[in-house]
Amino acid sequence: MITEDLIRQLPKPILDKLEGLIRRVKGLLLVKGLCATLAVALAAILAIMVIDATLTLYSGTVRWILTLAGLVATLATAWFYLIRPLSKKLSLTIIARILETRHPDLQERISSSVELLATPGAAETKGSKALIAKLVESAVTDVGQLDPKIEFRANRASRFVASAGVAIAILLAAFALWPKITGTLLARAVLPFLNVGNAFADSIQVNPGSTKVPVGAPVTIDVTTINPRLQEIVSGPPAGLLTVSIIGAIWTASSAVEGIRTVLNRAYRVSNPPAYAWRRTLSILQFL
Repeated sequence: MITEDLIRQLPKPILDKLEGLIRRVKGLLLVKGLCATLAVALAAILAIMVIDATLTLYSGTVRWILTLAGLVATLATAWFYLIRPLSKKLSLTIIARILETRHPDLQERISSSVELLATPGAAETKGSKALIAKLVESAVTDVGQLDPKIEFRANRASRFVASAGVAIAILLAAFALWPKITGTLLARAVLPFLNVGNAFADSIQVNPGSTKVPVGAPVTIDVTTINPRLQEIVSGPPAGLLTVSIIGAIWTASSAVEGIRTVLNRAYRVSNPPAYAWRRTLSILQFL
């Protein structure tokens, strides 16, 4: 069994480089997992907010169902892209094998050095000391030429970073344009147990408000809107705005569906998923 003390017997240049590669892989997995989780969480929140703003969700049960669905998608993404990958042990021998798979010219010099120097046993079972020294010297030279940033590029995590960035940008833009409405929709999406009015609740004035009248007595209720947008809708619904809202809601909600599909592909080890355009079309159809 290879112990920490045996691993520390490796030449320092090899040990430092391989440990640097392991840190690079772990760092990329961390960034990828965090960004994937954040992107799915924000996509779910934005989808709920758009649906709420478009359809005005009065039912608390519906709000709970949407919030829990977004939470399940976020937790599943965190498990498959963050927790499970980081929980897997990445040893020096494994990282050496990966490097030799990518660089056949190394001819197993790196992993052989790791195994010979880090595995306990009598010297005669390992081979000539001179041969081992030559092999280690060659491995040190080979390892010194490796660049962790080139061996493990960030391009696999870049699309998750971009997705999270786009979701954050959309949310910040909404706050910049409609701060009060966006805050209300966000609270309703994240905290469905709160008794928060819908996005346009504060834009409606009801007169006479809270009052008492005798049983059977007539009462006149006057409802006015103080929001210019609501006044436009009352006077004549803007078809263009409604169309854009519906398209935006469908697109955002389909992003959550696509996130779940990606998680399932990862879980079932689907190595060659369909093209992005086809996957997006299926996500939209499945949402509808």
